[in-house]
Amino acid sequence: MIPAFVRRFRFIGILTVAAVYLLILVGGVVRSTGSGMGCPDWPKCFGTWIPPTHISQLPSDYKEIYTAQRVAKNKRLAATLERFGFAQVAGDIFAHPTQYIETDFNVTKTWIEYLNRLLGALIGVFVFITVVFALPYWRLDKTVLWLAFGSFILVGVQGWLGSLVVSTNLLPIMVTIHMGLALVIVAMLLYAVDRSQQSAERTETIPFSPVLAAGLWVVVLLTFGQIVLGTQVREEVDLVASSMNYSNREGWVEQLGAFLRYTGRSPWCY
Repeated sequence: MIPAFVRRFRFIGILTVAAVYLLILVGGVVRSTGSGMGCPDWPKCFGTWIPPTHISQLPSDYKEIYTAQRVAKNKRLAATLERFGFAQVAGDIFAHPTQYIETDFNVTKTWIEYLNRLLGALIGVFVFITVVFALPYWRLDKTVLWLAFGSFILVGVQGWLGSLVVSTNLLPIMVTIHMGLALVIVAMLLYAVDRSQQSAERTETIPFSPVLAAGLWVVVLLTFGQIVLGTQVREEVDLVASSMNYSNREGWVEQLGAFLRYTGRSPWCY
């Protein structure tokens, strides 16, 4: 018979994984509707915990205010990156063509992004509960607990990265890292749930050859790489679309580099 603590952990673990997938889906909605900069600051939205519903609630120079805040934050980020040897990335932050462009207020996009942030905060609560429910595994299988705890730490890092995505005005490399880390969190939670059942039931794993194991790892890494690359291509296409005033759609992909142009023909990128 499966112990009660195993059933509890499995339930909250699966619920948390489903919630993370939902957050990724909502992130796709944010991305497809162009709502990523619906809130120009972080963690607040237009300086308040409850976003405005009309432009009259904002100061007349709100664009200049939030652009200045973003640039100041990016200067601190760039200085930190340079100290760690990432001078190229630091330079890319300010080379981004939309660095000093503030998005016009749009109440729909603002609330889409705000709801995305609320769901992200809820995910943090779910992962914390998962860690609490994983405590009984300290004696049974410490790996399960460490996976849950590691996921909780990464959710915090993910929130910090989200703030950088906003401050860099959707810099493609930041968006890609943000997406990649979400996939890592899902993988850790899935493995924690699966391993928790094996530990409790003492079931024997099905033996398979090292070749099969290596093949599975290659497939996982290639899939992960394809998804991340697709995210990068999507962001680069947006830059091209913006530079062409969103006209001549059929020629957008041709404006990319040779490698991204070939990848951009993959249905994964759209």
